[in-house]
Amino acid sequence: MRWVQWSIILSIFIAYANAFGLLQLLRGWQSGGRLDRGWPSGGKIVVRPGVPVAPGPTGGPTTPTTTTTTTTTTTTTISTSFTNTMPTSTTTTTTTTTTTTTTTTTIDHTGHNHFLTFGGFDSSGASTDYVYLVDIDLNTSCLHSNLPLIMKETHAFEYNDTLLVCTSFTLDDKKNLQCYQWDSTNLVWWEFATPTDNGVWSFIEGVKMPGVGIWFTTIWGDSGDFGNYSLLLDESGTWSTGLQWTNSRNRACMVQIDDETVAHIGGSAKPGNALMGYTIDTYNFVTEIETLNVTQMTYNRKAHSCVLIPVGESGNPTVAILGDNSSPFPYDMELWDTVTNVITQISHPPGYETFRFFKPSIATYDDTSFILSGSSVQENGTSVTSLMDGTIWQYKVGDGWINLAQPIANAKSVGEAAEQYDMYMLNNEALGAYDSLNQCP
Repeated sequence: MRWVQWSIILSIFIAYANAFGLLQLLRGWQSGGRLDRGWPSGGKIVVRPGVPVAPGPTGGPTTPTTTTTTTTTTTTTISTSFTNTMPTSTTTTTTTTTTTTTTTTTIDHTGHNHFLTFGGFDSSGASTDYVYLVDIDLNTSCLHSNLPLIMKETHAFEYNDTLLVCTSFTLDDKKNLQCYQWDSTNLVWWEFATPTDNGVWSFIEGVKMPGVGIWFTTIWGDSGDFGNYSLLLDESGTWSTGLQWTNSRNRACMVQIDDETVAHIGGSAKPGNALMGYTIDTYNFVTEIETLNVTQMTYNRKAHSCVLIPVGESGNPTVAILGDNSSPFPYDMELWDTVTNVITQISHPPGYETFRFFKPSIATYDDTSFILSGSSVQENGTSVTSLMDGTIWQYKVGDGWINLAQPIANAKSVGEAAEQYDMYMLNNEALGAYDSLNQCP
């Protein structure tokens, strides 16, 4: 009988040992196995100055991750039988395996309408360094990058196959023009050299003249005096001061109106010229001919913005002029037909018919429309200044104002772009930096 007892004990021991081995095997597979994703080994995330650390492979903004947890219970039964009269011995081992699957979906931006915003004021009135990428079709926005300094009153231009952002108002300097260029390889903004103590400041105007360069103007000098201060950045990177308007203006706007011509619209001079805010001058940068007072607006505008609608109501290039900050306050937008010089008035967007705008952020959207995305506003009869609610409005020839989207949902929260920022429509796929500008880290 003793050998029978030892046989039973040995059988039980073998059963437990087998069960324990299976358990370890299961645990070892669960904790030690991995799938080869095909990514290069030894990769690392590099922190670049002023740019958020990339969370992984580059791509568009992602939807919130979805995590699924599945718990599986496996029961393993090991039986040992004997042909003698002793009862059968059975050992049961229960193993619980938990599998967690995390899915992250990358948003596809192919074919969507996008624009970038550069700095500006947030709702607290503080300047920011944020560059936002806004997808109008998906109603989303994401942080694309950070400028080297906080800034407002920005101007963005295509330059040398990338973007150049300029301003005269940064954390470090509020009395000189400063510029920053996007590096599409290192994904960072670098300072672009400007003339030392150039004295171009205080609500400057800027316009690009293809084949010539980018022209910045103001009436304020480096010592605070007034005059005709201009800087021209040619396409080779050389700065010059020779090109000047006959009528220097402040709080005006400049815009290219055709293949050869730019316009200087509204604004004020020092000493004051009571009539200048009504007028528009043009300059043909091919023939180098300036034409003064080509037409007059209905309102004496200052601190306004202007944008080109390539094909207006009559089929001619038309400039939309929106905003002001001095009485008598306009509560209409003006459309200037640049061929007939006829100017018409259009009501502000729905809900803003009795509000005036200060330096609104606007950009050409397509051949027959433009978009409005941000501004401080003040209602008629009040002294209270507030902000637009983040809605993107499209003005379209023949249709009027259209509520496109509200992707900057937190436009009134600190840190978001709210006003006094420039916009750049991402519609030039031939631009060398296009891909790097069209995605967030």
